[in-house]
Amino acid sequence: MVMAIVGGAVMPLIYGKIADAVNPHIAYTLLFVCYAYILFFATVGCKIGDKS
Repeated sequence: MVMAIVGGAVMPLIYGKIADAVNPHIAYTLLFVCYAYILFFATVGCKIGDKS
């Protein structure tokens, strides 16, 4: 629930501020970092510390 709020409400605002200040192409870097973290957690991060 918290990730949906941050991903759907906060990240677009930050992206918009960066896109207005610098360049939309550079602002996509923020989204790339977010998606890279989601991919990391889906593949490796959720298994750290799992003993089964």
